[in-house]
Amino acid sequence: MSMKIKKKILVIPIMVILLFVIPQQALAYDHVIDGKLDDWGLSKLYTGDWSKNDTWVPDLPGIRFVVEDNYDKDSEQYTNYVGVHIVGVSPSYTYYDEPYQEPIGEELYDIEAMYVDENDTHIFIALVVSAPSWAIGDLALNLDANTATGGYGYEFGVKLNTESGILYGIYETPTDNCWTEPVHGPAKAPATIDINNATYTGKKAIGAWVDMGVLDWNMKNYVIELAIPKTAVGMSVGQKLTDAPLPKVIRICEPCGNEDVPITIPEFMTMLIPMMSIIAIAAYVVRIRLK
Repeated sequence: MSMKIKKKILVIPIMVILLFVIPQQALAYDHVIDGKLDDWGLSKLYTGDWSKNDTWVPDLPGIRFVVEDNYDKDSEQYTNYVGVHIVGVSPSYTYYDEPYQEPIGEELYDIEAMYVDENDTHIFIALVVSAPSWAIGDLALNLDANTATGGYGYEFGVKLNTESGILYGIYETPTDNCWTEPVHGPAKAPATIDINNATYTGKKAIGAWVDMGVLDWNMKNYVIELAIPKTAVGMSVGQKLTDAPLPKVIRICEPCGNEDVPITIPEFMTMLIPMMSIIAIAAYVVRIRLK
């Protein structure tokens, strides 16, 4: 076999892998922070069937998301309230096994989904929740990939709970006592920012909190949309969430611990299966051509 043929065998699969990976990591959208999901490729959430996986998957590629609407399929209670549970990077996704069979009381206080995107200057977050503002937890950010730094591993937080603090305010949370713990769920985890111990950075995320006009099990649902300046949370302009160090974690929790929705970046297993399939197909095609 000549060297020329060997190079073809190597280059073809690599080119196919790059075609798959680059769109997943490089695409970015400038979202208008208005509490509407059309610019997330999620207009179907306003009119579609929430019991269908595809209703929750953004039409725009490269957006990270976790959906845990209502109860997981392995719930032994409230079987009528089972909903979509998926995690992925659009358009790809896989099943998400929710660790806690919550919320108590079915739909009320449910965190349905979280979506994450970015551009050079901001991290964009979209949350779909049925929780009122006083019952929601705060957003916790582990962006240095170090669980030994920050309160419970999260060095920054964004205020969403309205019982105290500055709405959409960005706080430094260097120690565990900067966070309250949830009543139920994980024993050691962030729930809401303790403003008596955390440090307000003087900066706020751009935020919107809007009634979707959609009822799920007779409960109102809301969109919380945020644009978080990267320079306010220890990142630099142009730095990507997929840049080292990894993994980074963005997490939302409720004070009672009924919900715990993390997005870990990168979602390696989400990308691994389709990547391996593409590699296998590319290798098979090359073998056929060489016969």
